[in-house]
Amino acid sequence: MRLAVFCPLSTQPVFFQGQAQIGATIQVFDAGTLTPRKAYRDGLLNNAWAQPILSDGNGCIPEIWVQGNPYKVRITSSGGVQIREVDNIPGDVAAGGGGGGGGAGQLVTGDYVDNHGTAVIAGRVRANGKTIGNAASGATELASATCQALFQWLWNGDSNLAVSGGRGASALADWNANKTIALPDLNARSRFGIDGMGASASLRLTGATFLSGNATTLGSSGGTAAETLGINQIASHTHTGTTQASTAHSHSFTTASAGSHNHTGTTDTQGSHSHSGSTASAGAHTHSFTTGFAGSHNHTGITNFENQNFQVSGVVTSVSRSFGFVNGGSLGGFSYVSDVTYTTGSSGNQTVTHTHNISTDGNHSHGGTTDSGGAHTHTISTDGAHLHNITSDGAHVHTGSTDAGGVHTHSFTSDATGGGASHNNMTPFLLITTYIVL
Repeated sequence: MRLAVFCPLSTQPVFFQGQAQIGATIQVFDAGTLTPRKAYRDGLLNNAWAQPILSDGNGCIPEIWVQGNPYKVRITSSGGVQIREVDNIPGDVAAGGGGGGGGAGQLVTGDYVDNHGTAVIAGRVRANGKTIGNAASGATELASATCQALFQWLWNGDSNLAVSGGRGASALADWNANKTIALPDLNARSRFGIDGMGASASLRLTGATFLSGNATTLGSSGGTAAETLGINQIASHTHTGTTQASTAHSHSFTTASAGSHNHTGTTDTQGSHSHSGSTASAGAHTHSFTTGFAGSHNHTGITNFENQNFQVSGVVTSVSRSFGFVNGGSLGGFSYVSDVTYTTGSSGNQTVTHTHNISTDGNHSHGGTTDSGGAHTHTISTDGAHLHNITSDGAHVHTGSTDAGGVHTHSFTSDATGGGASHNNMTPFLLITTYIVL
């Protein structure tokens, strides 16, 4: 257990300009800083003073007990005039042991302290990445002898922090050489515990993005404010769904050319129409027919010779006949000849050759069979509604548009979409100022 030490200024009177100072203020700080240091009324550290501590009715400083590193006491008159300041009063840890850890609630060199403000606070520097060094160093955050303990603490503890002109033989050598060292940069950053901290690494930072160092090295930094997910960071998935059943519509299309194939079918009945054409020459054949009743008409021809009556001049005393056919007639290319021998009152025999023209009268018809006279054709014409069976052959495509078939749905797989923008990677936060104790 750490022991408390009695402040040697305790019970001493406070005078200013020859007058005992009743109500003078006494403040206790860490040595070399303006960082408040807890002080107690008793050596058991059971009852802490509320600072500033006031001198009693006799103008004397009350009993003060402290614990830990060396400390500083500042005494100010009741009128606000600083009367005395005593620095580096020994504590229960030897002077020069900065960062050695004091009593409960004690701040030591290198501690982080948050404050809801932005002002410069004595005994502390902001963890803003700027530099500290001695009064001649030209440091950008604080150039003062009060920085030495923190300079050496950071130099020895974090090799990632840059030293102006490069690191020399030791922290003290660089301090005396007027060098500066960069402070940790907590601008817009949160603090994570180093993985390990005297125990086995938790591996909770596996996969984290590091800008410098690694999970087990003090002062390492990493993380991003925004992140763009790549294809390997997105779970494999598909999109399925059904389109809205909304209204009738149509689809235009072109069928694929699928190679040689046939189409069978029957055309619909499209009304009266005709087809012109000629039949093929199909060889010898016959047609049976009967002529129509064509009305009154004549036939030109030659009668035959039977039962024909004729007359001759004179008184016939005797008659004899003979007959035959001669070429040149009008019936089938022939005519007949009648030779008549008769006896009249005149002398000699007379031979008479003659013909008869014949005609028919009245409606009648003729039956018959055409001659199978060889190949021939017929010209044809059809009329009236009828059907045609069709067959197509060969690779081809069809274009068209479906009709508006009414309400229906389509199953689908959606196309890829998204803009690939980064998403904010920050948790809810509140901004404060983080300081490091000198």
